[in-house]
Amino acid sequence: MAPPSVTKLIEPTLLFEFEMPLRQTSIRMDSKRKPLPDSHLLPYFAAMGGHRQFARVWGAWSENGLHFDFDVERSTESASPISQAKSASAIRIWIDTRYDPTNRRATQFCHLFRFALSPNEKNPNLQIQVEPIPRAIGTQPKVDSSLIVFEMAPSKTGYRLQIGIPASILHGYSPTEVNHVGFFYEILEHPNMRQTLTLSPEFRYVEDPAFWCRAALTSRVP
Repeated sequence: MAPPSVTKLIEPTLLFEFEMPLRQTSIRMDSKRKPLPDSHLLPYFAAMGGHRQFARVWGAWSENGLHFDFDVERSTESASPISQAKSASAIRIWIDTRYDPTNRRATQFCHLFRFALSPNEKNPNLQIQVEPIPRAIGTQPKVDSSLIVFEMAPSKTGYRLQIGIPASILHGYSPTEVNHVGFFYEILEHPNMRQTLTLSPEFRYVEDPAFWCRAALTSRVP
């Protein structure tokens, strides 16, 4: 007799408020840099809900801004399904420089960056956009996306993307005053894969900062 199926009544990650260390680095805001070391590897909280991981993410902070590495594995296996698949893969990053988990709507300190990759394997193209956050309150400052530095390179199983978001376009970013930021990411891999930091796509993390995680700006690793 087959065991009875188990119905998941609630997303397990909703039961927790997550905090992760975003370690300090001395690297410059430069597109040509070494990859972040594994001491800067970020946790994957969505595994608690049974979601599969197909990308590893590193993060770091400096006085110059925020730095992220994404190592994405492209395969035919499905992770969390994309409800509306687009022709290009994409990575979206949410940043709140004055993170407050009681806020349910984005403020002028919240930012959404989208990195869209073309599906052309031989000549990949990356488009960077600064997107508005739905239902945001206050006036969000204009951001020049051309100031974001990046380097993308193919790997044996997919690609690695290095990103540098300068402090000059992160409104409210001041590590000497505020030792944390709000952080969330979403990775869409054409045609049927999605990875997020904590939650399934049906939750409104696109517009609700309360669903984002707290990233503590910790001191440099020796």
